[in-house]
Amino acid sequence: MRYLLQSINYFFPAKGSSFRNWLKIIFLNRTIDLKYYLKVLLVTLLNLIEAPLRFFEWWKLRKTINRTNINKPPIFIIGHWRSGTTYLHNLLTKDPQFGYVTTLQAFFPNSFISKNFFKMITKKSMKETRPGDNVEIDSNSPQEEEFALANLFPFGFYNSLYFPKKILLYYFNYGCFKNSIPKFKEIWKEVYNSLLKKATLYMGGKRLILKNPLNTVRIKIILELFPDAKFIHIYRNPYNVYLSIQMIYKNLLPLFMLHNITKKKIDYFIINIYYDMMRRYFEQKKLIPKNNLIEIKFEDLEKQPIEILKKIYRELGLIGFENAKQQIKRYLKKIAHYKKNVYSIDQNTRNKIRKFWNLTITKWKYNAP
Repeated sequence: MRYLLQSINYFFPAKGSSFRNWLKIIFLNRTIDLKYYLKVLLVTLLNLIEAPLRFFEWWKLRKTINRTNINKPPIFIIGHWRSGTTYLHNLLTKDPQFGYVTTLQAFFPNSFISKNFFKMITKKSMKETRPGDNVEIDSNSPQEEEFALANLFPFGFYNSLYFPKKILLYYFNYGCFKNSIPKFKEIWKEVYNSLLKKATLYMGGKRLILKNPLNTVRIKIILELFPDAKFIHIYRNPYNVYLSIQMIYKNLLPLFMLHNITKKKIDYFIINIYYDMMRRYFEQKKLIPKNNLIEIKFEDLEKQPIEILKKIYRELGLIGFENAKQQIKRYLKKIAHYKKNVYSIDQNTRNKIRKFWNLTITKWKYNAP
């Protein structure tokens, strides 16, 4: 029971989903192992309890959200999971001129403006650090909007965390828009644009900085929504990415999943998604207008954060770095104690990564740690 309650605490995407969306997710997958039925029941009850707040927020704000304009094209931080996207996002959002999707909005997109109630809940249920990498987090922290998409319609990629055997299917069909249902792209654009309008409204019209690894393969469709969007691609030693994402799956999946999956299968998904994501990125980045993309190395950002951030502002034509520098420095001082996870790697793993991810290892000139 204790483990079940811990799982529910981390089951944020499902807790913040609408009741209708949650039922669709369950119906579309229907591969729940018996021992997880109680978890599904508890999450369903939480959906129902929160329903009045969702209805109130829809009734009160739907017209205001529709009238909200995104006057300044967002800045998109892209890159594979565990490549430093969170670190970069946290640094850039210390600049008060920028807005972002908060953790509260990402997990409760239909009712997050009723924030006093939910802040009380999240302070009790959310740890001070994320499971897996010990990064500090609270309800106002910058967060991936992909979690919100999972709560807004059943085809959000992070719904695959409940049904990990289907991760690859979710990635190709609902991340890359391959073999998806008719008109899916238009549905996705409508849902995504509405989400960003609500975030813009909540942030008082500030320009949004968005961090979402899956947007690395969505450059084309994002440019259809925001032709002058800015992109920051961050990359990291592929060997470290592999080891880090393995650890994340090990720590997070038991809290999310509704059916069991083997470690070998997860490893297969990790290898294939990384390769496909990087291949698609190299193809699609050519679509980005000149001066709207900068590529940075995580290891450089880690060693010289102020210098790399200054370069980002300069190359993307952003203003205000000097005004934000002191706040960024205070944040860097605050996290100076942070210690990354330490991993070990054997020769067989080195050979496997070299074989399947040689595309980026060679291009970015990385060596095995």
